[in-house]
Amino acid sequence: RDRGEWGGEEVDPITQMERTYGVTIKRNIAFYVFVALFAYVVAAGTEETMKYCVPLRFSRVRRSRSQYTYLVCTLSAALGFSTVENVGYTLQATDQEGVEGLGSRALTAYSRGVIAVTAHGLCGAMVGAGLTERHVLGRDKGYLSVILPPTLVHGTFDFQQLLVLVSVVNEVTQTLIVILLDALVLVAAAIWLRAKIKDMALTP
Repeated sequence: RDRGEWGGEEVDPITQMERTYGVTIKRNIAFYVFVALFAYVVAAGTEETMKYCVPLRFSRVRRSRSQYTYLVCTLSAALGFSTVENVGYTLQATDQEGVEGLGSRALTAYSRGVIAVTAHGLCGAMVGAGLTERHVLGRDKGYLSVILPPTLVHGTFDFQQLLVLVSVVNEVTQTLIVILLDALVLVAAAIWLRAKIKDMALTP
């Protein structure tokens, strides 16, 4: 076994999961299919559908004369969801030895506040852009065409993190790879969203 950055023993992530949950896990096609389904369907699909449903729940949003109503509403829903999620992750944060502490919680709060909030905000705005095209501009867009782009972004964001988590032993290497891949996903999403909003040519 390898040694960690601080002299501690590094454990294969799969082995650690087996010890924690008392199960046997094999790195095979079925395992990676499960990881992909969890990222794209369970996490991304569910959360982006929630953002899709929020503005449709309120009649004032549907009757609003502002062309930005759906964008504002879905973005608000996304950031609210992200806040609740980040509080939960922060309170559960532990260090490498599994001990809760102020340092681990502060690091988690910072990383979640910078990365997760950006991801949720971008995906929420993408949902809002789709709803705006459908309900404000009158374009022919169904549920799948609205929800697919943010679900792909969100799913890819989660999938690469999970893939690195179960494949790379060294925590520092894990962090560097995830930061790089997160940045690529978020920059691509931001470019797509900017082009979409420019194409819609909304008026104040």
